[in-house]
Amino acid sequence: MNESNFDEKNEHTNIEAEDDNNQLQQINAALRDFMETLPPPIVLQQYNSILPNTSDRILAMAEREQEHRHKMREKLIDVQISDIKQERYERRLEQIFGFSLGVVSMVAGAIIAIWKSPLAGSCICSTGIFSVVFIFLLSRKKQQKNIFISDVKNPPILDKIDLIK
Repeated sequence: MNESNFDEKNEHTNIEAEDDNNQLQQINAALRDFMETLPPPIVLQQYNSILPNTSDRILAMAEREQEHRHKMREKLIDVQISDIKQERYERRLEQIFGFSLGVVSMVAGAIIAIWKSPLAGSCICSTGIFSVVFIFLLSRKKQQKNIFISDVKNPPILDKIDLIK
């Protein structure tokens, strides 16, 4: 950091050029690249001395850039919220279909056990129940892993938490 609290990267290049009288002149060109959105006030004054109202144009450009960043951040947050809602909806459907599968297998197993073979009915019933329990435990493990990964990757979205409900 230099004295004006701006991170600055300078590159100096010496260029040799001929003027109108074919005399060789050396031109020292400096390229400045600032780490901030805006250059320091001294540089803005220098721009204004070259072309009037340049600093106003640079400030307007920085304001538009900041507004764009805010809009993109809002879009990112909206997409994250819609992803969370979609995952919640999918989990709800998985639970409904899993419960339906369990009920159908229990009813089918009970009907087969009563009318045909108790052994076959109990096998169908227990297979349906075990498959539902296995899928439930597997989805819980996957859900816990996804929560951990999303906590590590995504920044908190506390400003829009009320929209998730």
